[in-house]
Amino acid sequence: MLSSRQAILDHCIEEVIKEVYENTAQLLSLARIQLLQPGAPQDQKSGELIGQAIRDLRRHCQQLQWPLAVQEAQGFRDLLQQELHRYFPAACFQEHPAQSTHRKGSKELRLFLFSILLKIFRQLHRTRKNTIDSLLMEEDNAGIHVQVLYKGKPLHWEHLSASSPLPGLIKQAGGLWQQEPMGPENNQLLIHLNYNRFV
Repeated sequence: MLSSRQAILDHCIEEVIKEVYENTAQLLSLARIQLLQPGAPQDQKSGELIGQAIRDLRRHCQQLQWPLAVQEAQGFRDLLQQELHRYFPAACFQEHPAQSTHRKGSKELRLFLFSILLKIFRQLHRTRKNTIDSLLMEEDNAGIHVQVLYKGKPLHWEHLSASSPLPGLIKQAGGLWQQEPMGPENNQLLIHLNYNRFV
């Protein structure tokens, strides 16, 4: 679980650094304009830009709480949908939550699964030729099932990371990892994990 928590934190920190650099660059550009034109009146857009930068920084600080948030059912679903749409804006997200969300091992499972799905999103996005069409997540009293439908050439997940191939991580956790073609350039990835393996 420590490695899952660290993977999520690493992802958050990388995104926070990128966003902070972008916001800082915008504010420095604004400051440069103000210095070059000291007598020019400040327009409304300048104030809006500064206000937005402050709001963004607050939001980025909240990202560092993700490892705690994803352990809860609602936080897990909200952040999963947010990250899916950040990488693949047109993807369809569907969920069938369980009636009871406080099963033993459920927090640990969500933490582990979220770190795995982040790696899947990033790897598919990195190729630039693969896009996720839909992600279906179902929770029941036994565990969580995930179906990812993506377009493009099927990825050979075992060879993408020599240190920790994703299928191996899922199977070590007693889960199911299955990829199968659904037609030309269409692929289905199925993941299933049981709560009792995380107790």
